[in-house]
Amino acid sequence: LGDVYKRQKKLQEKNLIVRRQGQGSFINPKVLTSSAPEKPVYNFLVSLNSLGSHYVNQIILGIQDYCRRKNINCFFTAHFNNKTSETTLLKTFPESPYDGMIIFPVDGNYFNRALLQLVVDKTPIVIIDREYQGVKASFVASNHYGVTYDTVCSLIDEGVTDIALILPLSYNISSVLDRYRGYIDAFIARGVIIKRQYILDRYYDNENNDFQNASANPCPPQTIEKWTNDYIAFLTKNPDVKAIITINGISFLACVNAARKLKASCNRDLRIFVYDDDNEELASITDVKFVTLRQHGYQIGKQAAAQLYGPVSYTHLTLPTNS
Repeated sequence: LGDVYKRQKKLQEKNLIVRRQGQGSFINPKVLTSSAPEKPVYNFLVSLNSLGSHYVNQIILGIQDYCRRKNINCFFTAHFNNKTSETTLLKTFPESPYDGMIIFPVDGNYFNRALLQLVVDKTPIVIIDREYQGVKASFVASNHYGVTYDTVCSLIDEGVTDIALILPLSYNISSVLDRYRGYIDAFIARGVIIKRQYILDRYYDNENNDFQNASANPCPPQTIEKWTNDYIAFLTKNPDVKAIITINGISFLACVNAARKLKASCNRDLRIFVYDDDNEELASITDVKFVTLRQHGYQIGKQAAAQLYGPVSYTHLTLPTNS
């Protein structure tokens, strides 16, 4: 009995058991509670523009790692840049079993009203990759302005001032506007004249500015071919251009095709700068020089999940980019 008493006393000192006079010794209820597996408290829905690109995959990994540590369930879906699919998802979200949403919005020239309504209703939502300007919604994005500004400044410092900029069909996206401002401000900061003819504004210059079709994922071959011819015409009209900044990855393949054909026909070398690293495998099969301006997809995903878990409030984070 003495040994039993000693063991019980040690267990009591470790707060593993409690002794009740006249009743006996019992396992501490707190031990049972703490040792039981923690059940997920939240279910997050993540709506993305695709499920295949390297950038998006990094976002997914960041979200998954954070949710795993917090024991949160996360479910992924893709709208493939289709506004109808996105709208259906957003309208049915309030009746869904999810506690919050992380969304990579569809590219477009107007805000999705269904998303605006959820924001107005204070639904827990975090937007990734861009800011809905003028809308009080939480978001996480890269420093689109800073990476463009630094890239253009570096080129000018190297003596390269003939730098073209290709804008996309979708115009009122904060990431696009930030990159455009970075381009303009870099020339101003370095005291170099901005040549308007070097800016290919596809929203105004294209006969069909239907971003819904032109931004399809994957991009149709006929669209790439048409854009290739557009870029060849643009670059032929501006023979002094030495470098090109493509605002998004959609037009990157067309830009590489145009540069490749110009190199073959007139031995013209061009340097292309593209955001994200979704096309780096092309480096081994093409002689066209291109530089990837990387975004921190993993950190964007991780921070978006953290903000949603917060609980979400009007906060935003702009992450640096690197090349």
